[in-house]
Amino acid sequence: MQNQTNTTAQPAHVELSTLSHEEVYTAAKKHMADFRDQSLDLSDRIAAHDTAKPFIAEWNKRLEEAKAAPTPTPTPETMNKLYTITATDSNGATEELYCSYDRSDCVYEKDAEKEQWKQQGYKAIKIASRQTEEAPSPEVYDAATTGELKPQIEKVMKTTTDKLTGDISPAVHNITKDDEGQIIVNFEDEDAAHIIAGNIPCSTYDELESNLAALGYAPTDSDGATWILEAIDNRQA
Repeated sequence: MQNQTNTTAQPAHVELSTLSHEEVYTAAKKHMADFRDQSLDLSDRIAAHDTAKPFIAEWNKRLEEAKAAPTPTPTPETMNKLYTITATDSNGATEELYCSYDRSDCVYEKDAEKEQWKQQGYKAIKIASRQTEEAPSPEVYDAATTGELKPQIEKVMKTTTDKLTGDISPAVHNITKDDEGQIIVNFEDEDAAHIIAGNIPCSTYDELESNLAALGYAPTDSDGATWILEAIDNRQA
């Protein structure tokens, strides 16, 4: 993957069809992350958004091609949940605007693009899901999910710790995913994990749960400096 940096930095000089699925997905997510980075100048964020567009289009094209390819009759054991952003166009037809195996991708894509989609005449923009036999790439989705969650979790934690007394660092050391699909969040500060145990005012904890739910996760346990989060859809299954 040594040439991946050049791929994402100079998309105009790269034939997207020659890139691997992982390279396309990673490039799209990187540039969209830059677009959402409020610390960057507006011109840089707009440039990042424009740079991301061809990668997103290529990724969606590959997903559509995978869906159109002939497949064996699916069984419940081989089905996977694919999240989609759907909307009603000006003619009243339902259109799929974006799709991902990771619900948080759709949440942030909807937040980033909703106003633009409305300007294009789309209404009733919402996140839905459907079953597909096409399996997500663990190398792509696990790495992307844990990598993107780190700043998001730190932001949620900072919102919480700002309301508390004491000096609790919101910094996350790393995030991994276990064999059961649970998200393991390891904090730099052991006191941070104790917040999940509910050792804070009820209103602050409710806000914490709400902010985590917006990311698509719910807290299940804490151990030392570690949070254990589970996808909300898995809890409802």
